[in-house]
Amino acid sequence: MSCMYHDGVRLYWRSVWALLFVFMTFLGVARAADSPWLYGIYWYGDTGASDVEDMSEGKPIYVLDQVLPYGKHMDDPATEYVEEQAWWRAANLYNYVAAKGHTLIVRLQPSWDRSIPRPGDPYTTTTFAQDCKDSAELLKNYVHIWHLGNEINVYEEASNYVYAPAYYAEAYKLVHEKIHEVTSPLGPQLLLLCPMSPGIAEGIRHTDAWECLYELLQHLTPEEVDGFTLNSYAAPSSDVSAALEGFVNGYREQLMVIDGEGFGAKPVYITEWNKQIPIAGGESVAAQFLYQAFARMHQWNQTPGNHNIIAACWFVYPTNPQWNNYSLLYYKTPTGTPDTDVWKAYEYATTQNYPAGQVGGGAAPLANALYWEDEFDGSSLDTAEPMPDWTVTTGSGGSVTVEDGQLVLKGNGLTGAYSGIVTAGYVYKDFTLLARVEFTDPTSLHPTLAQANTEVRFREGSRGYSLTLDAQQDKISLRRVNAWTTILEQPVSIAQGDQFDIRVHAEEAQLAISVTRTATGEQVVDWSIANNQYHWGWIRLNAYTIQEVRYDYVRVGGPNYLGPSLTRGWHLYY
Repeated sequence: MSCMYHDGVRLYWRSVWALLFVFMTFLGVARAADSPWLYGIYWYGDTGASDVEDMSEGKPIYVLDQVLPYGKHMDDPATEYVEEQAWWRAANLYNYVAAKGHTLIVRLQPSWDRSIPRPGDPYTTTTFAQDCKDSAELLKNYVHIWHLGNEINVYEEASNYVYAPAYYAEAYKLVHEKIHEVTSPLGPQLLLLCPMSPGIAEGIRHTDAWECLYELLQHLTPEEVDGFTLNSYAAPSSDVSAALEGFVNGYREQLMVIDGEGFGAKPVYITEWNKQIPIAGGESVAAQFLYQAFARMHQWNQTPGNHNIIAACWFVYPTNPQWNNYSLLYYKTPTGTPDTDVWKAYEYATTQNYPAGQVGGGAAPLANALYWEDEFDGSSLDTAEPMPDWTVTTGSGGSVTVEDGQLVLKGNGLTGAYSGIVTAGYVYKDFTLLARVEFTDPTSLHPTLAQANTEVRFREGSRGYSLTLDAQQDKISLRRVNAWTTILEQPVSIAQGDQFDIRVHAEEAQLAISVTRTATGEQVVDWSIANNQYHWGWIRLNAYTIQEVRYDYVRVGGPNYLGPSLTRGWHLYY
């Protein structure tokens, strides 16, 4: 994809903003505390260089930085971080960045090996909170937006220690109280919650992003929280569209939890986002991803009902051997274009004049509403926003098609084949799901494994729930995803041509599941249980080691949604 770019337009807007800034300064007019634009970077870099202002077309942008009040390595106090202490930042960096008109967002943590002090550390959370206040006092003319720590669902952010969400919440309250004792001329003090590392628990992450965020919010009220930071990254792909999809999925999943838990009115800032550059396709993929991502965020902010993103800070701006794979400045070339050079791509994005998002804008969906439905009556599967926006997952030769008004999941006669669709990028906690499935060919496709099933997964991440209809073993069970332990089980005869109507009702810890034979109305499963092991996650329709199953429809609504008809006698458990 290419874009038009004219130096005349670039110079015009840079001149306009420069003149406006000088004019307002001459008249003594106080500038707004925060940048009016969506654009942001992580770390400003060399204050003697002018590249940032050239790249932003003279616009003030958001600049993320950090202050380490403890100022030393917690586990090795001989190692000091002098340049990350508040007094150094005030004298050598923040004064310069603020004078350029940029808005600082500053991350507070004791040291690089701690997001917050750990229990048992000699440097306590009480001392840390007081030091945060002292930092805010010193920096009040430069900073009024802060965030506490980073990615508490990642091992390395605390030297392989796992912070309990309740413990982080108490530390947040202490720091919040102290920060708010300082008055800044820039505006109200904002202490934002730390971002999560987006994605499921694997590799560096010990907890799914949305699960950790949910657990944290159980210990806080909207009145106690000033706002949120989010991290989201491009999918590691050489395809621009796939990279964008991964990035949007990352922030949308977290915003759904924030809104669903009652925090939809709070400001949100993306404090880290990027596309790693040295991959197949290289810098051109990252460049096109960059300016298209800004366009997608702007589109998101302009859509009514979406929780707005105020600003998005690309990680990172300056050169550094540790982070050059992401650095805008490192890849700047004189002959680059927005389609080949990430620095030029950012510059081009600023010419589009995307405004900063508004505060809030999100709301929890209505409990009795139909959220979305898919009748599978198109010529192909729906894979674009808004829902149904399915992601296809297949393996070992399985396939997914839409035929004759049905979703068709096939094993194609291949051993161990699986196929399915999942709401990647959309997570749900409290809902009602209705679906109809037909076993058009229940032949097992595994010579040794006694399974030929289809499943409806819900609240799925690294774990979750699976309602499994197994034609090989003639049973229906409720299992734990990826652990595959059984919670409930019911013998049910399943033969070729059988159709079943499925209803899953999930609300807080309560699960109600009904499975009914379509032809006779016989209810073969009627379960009502309390099980609060998994809270938020995807919805998936899947088939495993079975020749063919078909779904006529799926509908997802609020926990009080009763469906288009009550004629089947389905009932809520309470």
